[in-house]
Amino acid sequence: RFVNLIRIILAVILVAVIGLTYTQNFAALGISAGVLGAVFGWALQKPIEGVAAFFLITTRKPFRVGDRIDLDGMKGDVVDITMTHLYLEEISGTTSGQDKSGRVVVIPTNILFDKKIVNYTMNHEYFLDEVMVSFTYDSDLDKAVEMCIKAAEHATNRFTIDNKQEPFCRIKLGASGVDVYTRYYTLVRNPNAASTEIMTEIFKRANKSKSVQLAYQVTEVIMKKRKK
Repeated sequence: RFVNLIRIILAVILVAVIGLTYTQNFAALGISAGVLGAVFGWALQKPIEGVAAFFLITTRKPFRVGDRIDLDGMKGDVVDITMTHLYLEEISGTTSGQDKSGRVVVIPTNILFDKKIVNYTMNHEYFLDEVMVSFTYDSDLDKAVEMCIKAAEHATNRFTIDNKQEPFCRIKLGASGVDVYTRYYTLVRNPNAASTEIMTEIFKRANKSKSVQLAYQVTEVIMKKRKK
């Protein structure tokens, strides 16, 4: 389609030049050429940007086929790159997790100059993820943290190829309890499996423990007696 468009444009320019040459009106020829150049420049702006973006991808290689990227909020695995379009196998388009939606998103390559690109797999196949669990304020915090780390170690041993850093925790004081954020490195391709196993393991360990309890939001209603 791009080649056919170029042919049509060249044909129109050729006809205009021939017609104006036979009329011997060279001033009109210059004006017409300028107008045609402006019109065609505007019409070809997007295709030219797309071709330039394609050459940027092939030379600078910000991503390749098979990489998992986030293109301005559109996340997916790159399945094909053409001169005019980029094809993404969509991730988390229909759910809140990191699962594949089964849809393929077709994106014009010309938008790559204006959008932020995040490549999850440029250097390696894993990334830092986290799960958050709230414990009651009267729980043994040290045991709660130890419980979370052991659960993460158990999961990451299964779902991580090269665990460069051991799991660790960060703590915040929440409205209904102590929020423990367990952070760990896991595979980019299957983060939901690791987070699900960690949450399941923490839940089982907390139910067996007498010094650690999971917190939940509680609303207290205080009734006051009216004065007679």
